[in-house]
Amino acid sequence: MSTVVDYISSAKDHKLPEMVIEYIKERSLDEDTGCIQLLICKSSPFIRNMQKSINDRSSNSTKGYKALFAYLPTVEEVSENGDSCEIKYPYCSILF
Repeated sequence: MSTVVDYISSAKDHKLPEMVIEYIKERSLDEDTGCIQLLICKSSPFIRNMQKSINDRSSNSTKGYKALFAYLPTVEEVSENGDSCEIKYPYCSILF
């Protein structure tokens, strides 16, 4: 049985997005979950920065809405990550 400490440790793991994608892939076909995999991958910069905010929480004096914006990824980080995600997870076939 997992404890709260185990869940928090997993939530702070730098590879959390990849672990979630692997969990999904193990339980279904890539073609059926391609867009979910792509979404999780593209969300990685936000997930990682929120993990960083948790780790830095005790040393950071930023409060309120400023704390939320302090850990947002840059446009460049999101763009570069998104480009690599589209190559890595090509099974999402939603047409824009």
